[in-house]
Amino acid sequence: MCKFCEESEAAVKKIFDEVGITDKITCAQAHDLIETYDITFGDIGAYCDKHNVKIKNCQLGCF
Repeated sequence: MCKFCEESEAAVKKIFDEVGITDKITCAQAHDLIETYDITFGDIGAYCDKHNVKIKNCQLGCF
């Protein structure tokens, strides 16, 4: 089983397209998306890594 399968990638891409996320996302936006849609932080993180989407304003100060 893959860590980030095509199904998860397609789901995150669709959500990002719907909300207009192209090259950066904030941690607050990521939290909102996982609460609204059936995705995980791992899905978002893997998509961002693979597609060079930068995570900004990390609530933990990591990004």
